Formats: sequence, C-alpha cells, structure tokens
Amino acid sequence: MSVGVVPNVGFLAGSGIPTASGVLVDERLRAADGVFAAGDVAEYFDQNVGAHRIAGNWMNAMFQGKVAGANMAGDDQVFAMVTSYSIACFDLPIAFMGAVADGDDERIIRESGDAFMRFFLRGGRVVGATCVGHFAERGAVTKLLAARIRLDADAKKAIGNPRISLETLIP
Repeated sequence: MSVGVVPNVGFLAGSGIPTASGVLVDERLRAADGVFAAGDVAEYFDQNVGAHRIAGNWMNAMFQGKVAGANMAGDDQVFAMVTSYSIACFDLPIAFMGAVADGDDERIIRESGDAFMRFFLRGGRVVGATCVGHFAERGAVTKLLAARIRLDADAKKAIGNPRISLETLIP
C-alpha cells in the first residue's frame, strides 16, 4: 500500500509559474525563466511517454535535482531518465518502470516461473512495465523503454513469450 504524492502548488496561483497537478516544467526542468523544479513537485515532460507526469520517488527526485541544478548553473541538460521504483513486499520484489498508470492502450503479460511482468503500450510503444517476482531482465526492460520503438505484431508476441529474450527486441 502506498499513500502517493500530492504536490502543494496552490500557493503559486497568480505567480506566473505554470501548474497542473504539480509545477509544469519542460524537458530541462524549467518552469519559467530562472525557475526550475525537481522531485515530487515537478510535473515534467517524460520523453518516453510523450506527456507531462509526476514520478514521486527518491531516484527520480535525485536525478532531476542534478539536471535542474546543472541547468540553473548554465548548462543545457535534458532530463530523459526512464523512471523506476522498486520495493520488496514479503520478500517479493516488485518494480515499476516508466509509466504504469491509466492511459495505456494495450497491455501485454509475460509470465515465467516465479516472475510476472505487465507491459503498458501507447501507440505501439512500450511506455511502462510492472515486474513482480524474481526477474533477470530488468535491465532489458529499461533499455526497451528508453529505445522508444514502435513494435510490430511479431515483437508484441515476443514480449509476451518468456522463452524469447527481451534483448532481441532492442535495436
């Protein structure tokens, strides 16, 4: 069970800082000239999904903070990380990678022994995955998400087949 993240942005009303569920930032984590946001309040443009979203987890906040800080210092970095979150519940590893919320138009299940994976697709591209159990292909899943490739029917079948390595789908 999780309580989630609800950014406090009400105090920004009328400030000129764009908000929705969080502080709206571009791919460089910039909200307005000289204003950057990172972490649980940043509703960032996720290039892997093609939409703004909030990923409230420690790893995302840490890497966003590095990019926002570098850009505040005059750099020109883009935040393009495939976000992930993992936890062990009753000794069962669970990982969420990319976007695993509503809005997907297709789901593919991959089961193998003590591992279960659900892939979330939008427009034929894998945008997220949930992995439950002991799985060896977490790195391949992250690479597949970052590759942002459109999958044909054969590739979609391969994702659901645990006998086919996910590495074979990565260009």
